[in-house]
Amino acid sequence: MSYFVRGYKTCRAAWQAAYGTNGKRLEEVVKCFLNGLVLYENEHQYNSVGQRHKTSLAKAWMQMLFSRIGDKMPDTLVINLPSYLDNRILYGYLKDDLTQLGEQVISYSQFCRILNLDILDVFIPKVS
Repeated sequence: MSYFVRGYKTCRAAWQAAYGTNGKRLEEVVKCFLNGLVLYENEHQYNSVGQRHKTSLAKAWMQMLFSRIGDKMPDTLVINLPSYLDNRILYGYLKDDLTQLGEQVISYSQFCRILNLDILDVFIPKVS
């Protein structure tokens, strides 16, 4: 089985550390999917690092979006997003996608806090 974090292939331990899960939970989820389960719902409201489900989901969504639309800089690990984006537009995308999936959405202030404190390698360059 291959493990990826932000598009980079990693070992199992690094993947678990990045997504805040333990080996037992990972094995349980993989077993469920191999048996044909399409959607895995965790019965716990918080994950193993104490985050609410909607916060973890928002972080995963942001990392997925940023890795897809951002430009990775070859000499650093920095990801530059298109300059037409700002926090309000990104939050609107998040809100639309998660609402369409029937998930709870974090607040705008929490979105900004995650963007500023947890996702440090993503930037929106200023247009000059």
